[in-house]
Amino acid sequence: MLLMKNKAMKLEEKIVHSILSCTLALHYTEQLKHTKFYVQKRKNLLNQILFELKKEEHLFNNLESVVSQQLIDIYNNFYDFINIAGKINIEESGEITAIIEAYKKDKKSMLGITKKILKQGS
Repeated sequence: MLLMKNKAMKLEEKIVHSILSCTLALHYTEQLKHTKFYVQKRKNLLNQILFELKKEEHLFNNLESVVSQQLIDIYNNFYDFINIAGKINIEESGEITAIIEAYKKDKKSMLGITKKILKQGS
């Protein structure tokens, strides 16, 4: 199913997805450098991956010339989403999935609840 969706994407959407994937991979792979995971063979492999990903960083700098502002905004929103999702304990992922499913079923109610909760936290 994912492959079919990729074929239907426009070129600029594919570029944004590629840049997003590389940026996220670079970010999270860099974080592994400061863990016990970063030893011996994995250290060598991760260094190779980081080198390749860093070569592609220039893509984001040229993003505005390739894609629309709307897709850049989508990229930024998704990047923020991934960073927030990365802070959630993996044990809670089922609950987060349920919240997303509820949002898909009743967006208006979920946004109302969200605004109310966030307002209370201010």
